[in-house]
Amino acid sequence: MKLDLSREQLGHIVASPAVNGEFSNKIKELDRRLKRNGLSYGEWDVLNDRQRSIFSDDMFLEPECADSVDTYVHNAVNSCGCPDTVESLHHHSPVLMREIEGHHARNPQVAVKIDTNESLHNHIDTVWSQLESEDS
Repeated sequence: MKLDLSREQLGHIVASPAVNGEFSNKIKELDRRLKRNGLSYGEWDVLNDRQRSIFSDDMFLEPECADSVDTYVHNAVNSCGCPDTVESLHHHSPVLMREIEGHHARNPQVAVKIDTNESLHNHIDTVWSQLESEDS
């Protein structure tokens, strides 16, 4: 999605109890799948890419999203934003997507059009003051 979210916003999403609950439930399911095959989530780091892909199928955008809640959030925020990717994220990570979209809605995109009679410096000051007022 390549959303321009601040570090603070990403931190809020990573720390969200709802997102952590969704991630925790996914890890429990992943551990269940692994245990049925004589493994456990504690061994996740030593599995090869193919094994990770098979066990995490239909739970995460990419297998490495199961590494940590931080990776889970960052990979979704930095995904391509293609319709099929967004649909997939909504399917297997609805809570995460609600949080991301909620923060994105609170972070409007700012477009600056520079008039030839005005200086760039004035526009930079305007943008910074706008961003500071939104953070308050």
